[in-house]
Amino acid sequence: MDNVDNFQSLKNNITKAIQLWSSLIDISDGKLLSDNGFLSNNFSIAWDSAEKKAYGDVEIEFIIWTIFKVLHKLARKKYEKGSFTVYVNEITTEDIEKAYREEKQHPGAPRNADPESNDIGA
Repeated sequence: MDNVDNFQSLKNNITKAIQLWSSLIDISDGKLLSDNGFLSNNFSIAWDSAEKKAYGDVEIEFIIWTIFKVLHKLARKKYEKGSFTVYVNEITTEDIEKAYREEKQHPGAPRNADPESNDIGA
């Protein structure tokens, strides 16, 4: 498979993974934590739901983890500004691709592919 095919495959997988997320996530139950942390049970539930739908497809699970990281950063910023809804379409495929490539260069961050785990890892 050449680079063009790999790129198209990544794009297709990102599209599939995005579709596994809820289109909007209510983060009004959120809590700011030290060290740029943010915790929202609703956000964690949305992530777990997306992971369960992809369970067994390692590449899609990895992309869901990547989307989680991008959305988590956005959720914290929005929460700090008093906005309590995150829309998945607020992030771009390019945002996800960039985070995906960074994550691939520094592996080990995603939790094990266990949809029952409550460890949010970020």
